[in-house]
Amino acid sequence: MKQRKYRIRSGTQSSPSVLIDTAAGDNPAAKMRSGAMLLIDGDGRGITVLCTKGTSCLTQPSDPEDHILRSGETFVIDKKGLVAITALTNLHLNLLTTPS
Repeated sequence: MKQRKYRIRSGTQSSPSVLIDTAAGDNPAAKMRSGAMLLIDGDGRGITVLCTKGTSCLTQPSDPEDHILRSGETFVIDKKGLVAITALTNLHLNLLTTPS
């Protein structure tokens, strides 16, 4: 089994505004309240962020642009380091990894 090179956490120490469901194993889902932040720390390259409800803003290191994702849109993380996803509205996300 391949070990993950990243970790997923809430943007605050004990935020009730982010619920991460890891039942899907390597493809966790997150429900976030507006204003909440989700952090992917480490090497998250290749993770596809799928927005299934709401609107989010995704920032990644060495990328001059912020990426706005709306319901039905995806973004593939292509930078190593801390990636921040901020809920601009109440939000549902899926984090999809590709098997290697």
